[in-house]
Amino acid sequence: DILSDADRRKIYDTFGIDLGEEKVDAEMWNMGMTAVLGPIGSFTFKTILVRVSSWIVSWWPIALIVVLAAGVVAVLFFTGVPVGGIVMKSEEGMPFVAGAGVAVGLTIVTWLSTWLTDTVSLVYFATDFSDASMWLQDWRILAVVVVVSGVLGWLLTNWWYWIIGIEVLLCVIVLLAVCLASQLLHLWIDQTKLQHGEKLRDWRLGLRQSRKTMEEEVASLKKQLEASDHKKKNGGR
Repeated sequence: DILSDADRRKIYDTFGIDLGEEKVDAEMWNMGMTAVLGPIGSFTFKTILVRVSSWIVSWWPIALIVVLAAGVVAVLFFTGVPVGGIVMKSEEGMPFVAGAGVAVGLTIVTWLSTWLTDTVSLVYFATDFSDASMWLQDWRILAVVVVVSGVLGWLLTNWWYWIIGIEVLLCVIVLLAVCLASQLLHLWIDQTKLQHGEKLRDWRLGLRQSRKTMEEEVASLKKQLEASDHKKKNGGR
């Protein structure tokens, strides 16, 4: 199985072990994307989504549409009238109710105050670093999160374009770093194979020859013992 795969055979010829079906550079790429770029990209996406949503609902026609749509969802929720076979009070309809609530809340906050919008956004971003259920269990934690978010919201007012730009730049840098690390690992494996592959191959062949020699000696000794036992049995007769 190893010999049928050129990449696995190269790793085996270089290090003397089989690291599995997945390529080493591909493992490095997946690890970088999952452990490093994934969280940063997710946080950047949330930042962009919140800021763009706040900007959109700051237009009064959009805000009016959001409020009217949320009102329709509320009426459907309390009356229990099904829409497309979905009742808003059911488990299938709750995502629509929650979405309408979030949209109305964002609209109201946006129209009330820019600072309040930034504070609520930062509270939402804080859920990436702490479990929100803990806040509900201890009001002191919730108070600290809200106060810190309020202070940061006041300090970061009118800085969000710079923040988003820095986050996007950081994503690009991390992506390039992961690509570079994966390619460097691939080149290092190739270079190591060129430098030490033949030595390792000769060493393995030597071990194989030594094992073969020992097996032949063991087989020869077995034959001698069998012959000696046979002679003893014949002599005893």
